[in-house]
Amino acid sequence: MKKLIALFAVSSMASMTSAVAGVAISGSASVSYDDNGSAAASETSYDADLSIVGTAGSTTLTAGYDMEGASLATTGVDLATTVGPMTI
Repeated sequence: MKKLIALFAVSSMASMTSAVAGVAISGSASVSYDDNGSAAASETSYDADLSIVGTAGSTTLTAGYDMEGASLATTGVDLATTVGPMTI
């Protein structure tokens, strides 16, 4: 008999005002468990991600992280800004 349990964390948003005009934090997580019947060993898999977006004027910083295991891994960091007619 095979059982599958999945748990999902709903994305959460937080905003605050400080030196950075706006900060949004969101994340998602999932866990799956499979007992593989009575003959085989059980198996668990998981995924957890975090995204942080900060905006000040015309400048936006976006950072993404994987949070599996014992350490935080950066998946990407983007910085975009507008100076006069140019967007960098």
